[in-house]
This record gives sequence, C-alpha cells and structure tokens, in this order.
Amino acid sequence: MRLLVLSNLDLPSAWALSALRVALPDADMALVLTTRVGQVPSESQALLSPLAAIDRVGLCRYLKVSEQSQNDALLDALGRRLGCPVSLSPGINRAEGLALIASFDPDLMVSIRFGEILKLPAIRRARRGVLNLHSGRLPQLRGVMATFWAMLNGDALLGMTVHWVEDSGIDAGTMVTQTRQPLRREASYLANTLSLYPAGVSALVEAIKALEAGQRLPAQLPRGEARYYGYPTLMDLERFAAAGHQLVNPRDIESLMVV
Repeated sequence: MRLLVLSNLDLPSAWALSALRVALPDADMALVLTTRVGQVPSESQALLSPLAAIDRVGLCRYLKVSEQSQNDALLDALGRRLGCPVSLSPGINRAEGLALIASFDPDLMVSIRFGEILKLPAIRRARRGVLNLHSGRLPQLRGVMATFWAMLNGDALLGMTVHWVEDSGIDAGTMVTQTRQPLRREASYLANTLSLYPAGVSALVEAIKALEAGQRLPAQLPRGEARYYGYPTLMDLERFAAAGHQLVNPRDIESLMVV
C-alpha cells in the first residue's frame, strides 16, 4: 500500500510515526510535515513556551541530533529513522501541495497531528480516503490539546479516535474506533499525551491492515455532545495550574525518550 502520512514536527508525532513504521515495515511510505498546529494566542505564549521548549529538546534527543539543530537536520534524521522521504508541507491545499500528493499517488492518506485542515481537492487525491488519528475522545474533545482539556475538565478517561476525514470539518468524520485508558492525574500533560500513542497507533494500524485486506471498516456515529476546543487562554492555563496539573515535568524528560 502506498501510504502518505501527514504529520507535525514534534515529539508526540515522532513517537507515533516510529511506532507506525515498526508496525508497517513494508509499506511504501512518504511523509509530509507541518511545523506547527494552529496559532497560540499571544496571551498564552509565555505559559506554553516551556512545553514547546521541552518538546523541542525531547525531539532532538529522540532523533539523536544536537539540541541546536534546525528543521532541516530534524527532517533528515526523521527520514533516516523511518526509511522514507520526508518533506515540509508547502500548503497542502495549494497547487504545490496538491501536486505533492499527486506525485506520490497514495492509496491512503493518514493524518497524525497535522497542522492544516484538509479540503476536498486534497482529500480526493487518495484512492481509499484519509484516516485521522485524533488524540482525544470524539465528539466530546474536538480540536487541539485534547488531553489538556480532559485534565482540566476532570475527566476520568483519556482516549484516541481513528476517524475518516470526509470534508473540511475538524475532527468530525465517521468514527472507526476509539481507545480508552485512565487519566493519570499525577502525570504531566505531555506524559499523558505520549501515553496515548501505543494503543492509538495500534488501532490505526489495525484499520490500515483491514483496508489493505479489502475489508470494510466499522462505522460509528458520534455519541454525546460535540465540543470544539482551541488553544487554552491565560485563564485556562491558570486554572490548570491551580488544579495541581503540570504541562510538562522537566525531571521526566529522560523517561519520555523511551518508546
């Protein structure tokens, strides 16, 4: 199967992509990356900056490159690790992006933390469609930083959702499957997020293999109230800290390197 993976240049994505490659060693794979997901509000940047800094350090250590490495070095290291071509998105819905998809001619596209919203011309370039691995339970936690919102809302469970991308709606397509696991209150946002990916990638791989075998995937309609979350405001971040939560714990950075 020709598999075009759309992802982001960050530590959780690198974890997920490595696990995906291990599970699908024979897939003809190419990777297109964004360098950010959305725009962090200016009022939140100062409190979110330690998370971004630790993520960057973690990504560099995980890929075994200098912590001062620029994006080009990270892309090269990721490509070597995965054994596939890696490129930055030129704007996936622009003519250059559509041409990039067409040049690979994918059977299936998979989105994992990709920083752009796919529009129909891009979606239709893949013969079997587009699957997204979303790091939250749907429809309750649409949008970005789903684990943050689960922690802030006092949820008992975390989960990931594999769903079809059928239009430009955000995390709104037909669901294939969901994973569930306890939320660890004592763990940081980053640690809780990373902990989702072993089961989430496994569910995604199961779906890909089923498609490759010619099977029809389960179709689940969303249940419950749909809620969309953007980046947290300054007040949200202050409430998160007041509840005893941490975005990241620098002391566990070494443990986060093991996958």
